[in-house]
Amino acid sequence: LWRISAILIELFKDVPIFSPSLFFPMDNIFIERLWRSVKYEEIYRKEYSSVQELITSLKVYFDFYNNQRPHDSLGKKTPAEAYWWKARGVKRAA
Repeated sequence: LWRISAILIELFKDVPIFSPSLFFPMDNIFIERLWRSVKYEEIYRKEYSSVQELITSLKVYFDFYNNQRPHDSLGKKTPAEAYWWKARGVKRAA
């Protein structure tokens, strides 16, 4: 587990710290849920030997998360489906 922490520290060392909860408390709920999914579905299941391997793995995971993984909160749609459904202005039948 310490190797993951070291890799994540290296990966995010130049990212400024910003807490959305200071300004938009409800945003934090969604971010916390996303990171829980990332950790338990991807990061904790693998061992990464480099930062580049972690970055590549996360890119694949986020593609899966957004385009293939159905979400209960979105009516079993993927985020991409829900976004494009809304963007097109399509109304769901009741």
